[in-house]
Amino acid sequence: MSAERERMRIAVAAAFARRQAAKVTTAFIPKLYELTDQVDGTATTFLFSPKPSAISPVEIILDGMTLNEGSNDDYTINGVSSVTLTFVPDDDSTLLARYAEPA
Repeated sequence: MSAERERMRIAVAAAFARRQAAKVTTAFIPKLYELTDQVDGTATTFLFSPKPSAISPVEIILDGMTLNEGSNDDYTINGVSSVTLTFVPDDDSTLLARYAEPA
């Protein structure tokens, strides 16, 4: 392989790697979504809108405190559509979810 061809192959591979890295970096940046408008003092299940990526971790925050995931803890995630708390939050609570949307 000539030196010119080898330089071209390396340049193409580097450009491809940069594009792939940019996709990964921007695709999974978590954002904060407010679920407070669904809190009414009786509900325990809250819908995600927009839905999180299936591979994105989801963090639930109630009144500034991060909750623990698990059926014996604070909440469970129902696929990518909703979260169910193991308790009823007060109707004046602030409920947030942090996750990444699908790319």
